[in-house]
Amino acid sequence: MKLRLEPTKHDSCIGKAKLLSYKTRLIREAEREINESMAS
Repeated sequence: MKLRLEPTKHDSCIGKAKLLSYKTRLIREAEREINESMAS
């Protein structure tokens, strides 16, 4: 049972990390667009 549980834990950690980096990238792009629209 332990061997079956560990890969799913590992996968969810990778999934969370990917989701977090994706969200961070979206936020940065949105901030850049806001800054550019305010500057012009």
